[in-house]
Amino acid sequence: MADGAKKSGCGCGVSIQNAELGGATNSICHGFTGGVAIGGGRRLRIPRVVLVCWDNFFVTTPAAVTSATLLVKDLVTGPFMNGLVQYGISRGSVNNPITLDTKTFPAPVTWDSNGNADQTQVLAFVNNNNISPKPAVNEGSLIFLFLLPTTTTLTNGNNANGTPNTNVCGWHHAAKFNSSSKDDDLFWAVVRTDGAPKTSGTAFVNSVAFCVGHELVEAFTDRDSGGYIASNGCEIGDICELNNFGYRTWTSVEQYWSNWDRACINGDKPVSMRQYMSARKLNPAAGLRALHTPVISTDWMASTL
Repeated sequence: MADGAKKSGCGCGVSIQNAELGGATNSICHGFTGGVAIGGGRRLRIPRVVLVCWDNFFVTTPAAVTSATLLVKDLVTGPFMNGLVQYGISRGSVNNPITLDTKTFPAPVTWDSNGNADQTQVLAFVNNNNISPKPAVNEGSLIFLFLLPTTTTLTNGNNANGTPNTNVCGWHHAAKFNSSSKDDDLFWAVVRTDGAPKTSGTAFVNSVAFCVGHELVEAFTDRDSGGYIASNGCEIGDICELNNFGYRTWTSVEQYWSNWDRACINGDKPVSMRQYMSARKLNPAAGLRALHTPVISTDWMASTL
């Protein structure tokens, strides 16, 4: 059972007009070149993602679940993770998807990034075994990724005129589930789908691919505001949220910030051995023998950083 769960770690605010000029939710982050720094060191170093597809649409259109699963696997187990090596993040794994029918689990009308509605709902799902597995004590890998009901609107506070700010496509949050855990151990990310086209499962998922990638990389590198974050509160996705690239079959996936490059990068960019060795404070002139390992892979490099 969860005890005293609290909200922490919000990677909220990626613009729903991502492919256009974007809104003002994360405008302070756009073009920021100050980089990110490690806080308490709390990351999801070898992420294990549980995809939760929550809507009757996913029941009636199983192709959407198939496409969503493929997207998450392409991101989490593929070269999109290459650039995260510098933050000590290895390629992860993806559990079998979970489908929740809104006929059984009614959709909320609206959620705000600063409220507790999503936390209350996620805790209820876990405690009632609607989603699984339950987080282990001191969990540091598991994260639930929700594709929200098509009738749910996300907000991020109010605009200057007092109207709800709907210029947000998702966020990631954390809470404590096990009382004996040292830090927060329940992690989740939510992505809105109320504007996604229902013409096909692929079109539906492709329209939110940018947000899925954004929230995942931020949750991996800054799971509860104790990981990699800039001095102005920006995370690696916030800085680059207006920059997209085509990745595998997906037309628009976001770039993310690279401290090594001091720029936004395509996540599948090959890892530079020179940059890696420099980060390890090893002289590249000494050659690969300086690494003292018979195997060199992105996962191995991530584990040493």
